Amino acid sequence: MAFGKYDKGLKKTKISFWAKLKNLFVGKVSDEFYDELETVLISSDISVLAADEVVENLRDYALENSITDTNKLIGKLKEELIDILDENGVLEYNYPLAIMMVGVNGVGKTTTIGKLANYFKSKGKSVMVAPPTRLEQLQRNNFPFGRTKTALE
Repeated sequence: MAFGKYDKGLKKTKISFWAKLKNLFVGKVSDEFYDELETVLISSDISVLAADEVVENLRDYALENSITDTNKLIGKLKEELIDILDENGVLEYNYPLAIMMVGVNGVGKTTTIGKLANYFKSKGKSVMVAPPTRLEQLQRNNFPFGRTKTALE
């Protein structure tokens, strides 16, 4: 059944960003901790550049404040992430709007597309989702492509 594949693919997204980090902030500050943190940030759709900046800022903060326990860096991590969001602000959209998603398998493109479609639909916008390259495969497998979850027309 196609939904089994769909549910299996979404299983990874059920684990929240902060849940992943919770397991990371339990030991001592080390190079391994910073490497793992950077991996979690990048795998959570934070750009490589932003992840590198956050990790370097945390490393500097820990050194300047003689912090050796990772759990004492959680507050600083939150501050860093909020600063990134504040710096970039909210995007302004002009309609009609087209968004193209590109990425390797398993990174959450379909989930993100569904979330974006639901967001714009909740704002009263008309939404069309069109898979440009794998349409035949999707049709063969009767893959719903998020249509039932977001009530797209």
